[in-house]
Amino acid sequence: MSEPSRFPIRRVDDVVRPDWKRVRATMRVLASVVESETAEESEARFDQFMARAAKSLEHTETAVAATQALRDLGVIDRAETACLLESLYQPLQEEYEEADPGLRRIEEEIGALAVRRIRGNPDDPAAESAEEARLQHALARRMEELKAEFHRARGEDGFADLILNSPSEYLTLTVAGYDSLVDDKVPADQFATPPSDPRKVALISERIIGLAASETGRETLREWRALSATGDGTDPASDVTAVQNVRALGLISDAEAMELVHSFLDSAFSSAIDADRQCVRLRKAMEAIEVARGLENGATFERGTEPFEWRVLEQQLERRIDGIMACCLRRFGQHKMANILIERRADYYRIVNEGRGIGAWGVPG
Repeated sequence: MSEPSRFPIRRVDDVVRPDWKRVRATMRVLASVVESETAEESEARFDQFMARAAKSLEHTETAVAATQALRDLGVIDRAETACLLESLYQPLQEEYEEADPGLRRIEEEIGALAVRRIRGNPDDPAAESAEEARLQHALARRMEELKAEFHRARGEDGFADLILNSPSEYLTLTVAGYDSLVDDKVPADQFATPPSDPRKVALISERIIGLAASETGRETLREWRALSATGDGTDPASDVTAVQNVRALGLISDAEAMELVHSFLDSAFSSAIDADRQCVRLRKAMEAIEVARGLENGATFERGTEPFEWRVLEQQLERRIDGIMACCLRRFGQHKMANILIERRADYYRIVNEGRGIGAWGVPG
């Protein structure tokens, strides 16, 4: 005996108007998915959002309205909207399919064909195989039509057309949406800041002192390679602690210390920036403008020729990247560097560039 339906059996285009107070509450739940910094946290909140939506048809309609509202406000993009609406349809799919007369009729025809086969000796096996293929195609098509009707009844004609006419593009869109909402975010352990390793700190400190004491270009190159092999970005806490220790001894300047910290945290900066959904969205928007203006293969505008809307996006991306880098610096106790970056960006990069003269760069070997 099958379990009783969790939803009242209704037509796929029978839309329930949700209570707007509940919609606003659900928007906050969904926004928490978007704002989560780690993949694990996003997945847990996504599951919470879906569990809430699956309680009843009314809860599902509330979640649909919340998704559309956040899309309208620019909080989520098209791919994320497609992913969420697809996920919200799935709990309803079986109910709608069971209630659809057209689908039931096709299933009955498939069943009758199977019975004839079981009884054996069909008059025309090739014709029956062709008929089975036709019915299976009709079944799949009707399922797609029901999904499209669900979207169209809720005003999503664009998604409905994709479902019917470009299913592979629709699938790619939903996968990209889930990646953006959940999978592409950084793992939780990346935000952990493990204690520095005293042995690693001592070794890196020795390399930094050797670099600072080098007197020829050849010595500097050798010491820099040795430092790079030791401070390879896998243990940024130890790297940064070593820089602080050497600076405290007065063996390197503030600018040299800033440059070393900036270099040691380069990998951490890049990982956080690449995983940030806002950076991804801004970059995609900039790339779309580049393509629309005829640029190909990742080419961008020559300085001074950028369209106004592209420059606006570039400035937004720059501010976002600065904020991410500042948060990363603070994770490793570099609050002064973070403040300089946020408050005096030009000074931050000027000081870092000045610090690149550590050792004897430019002195003949």
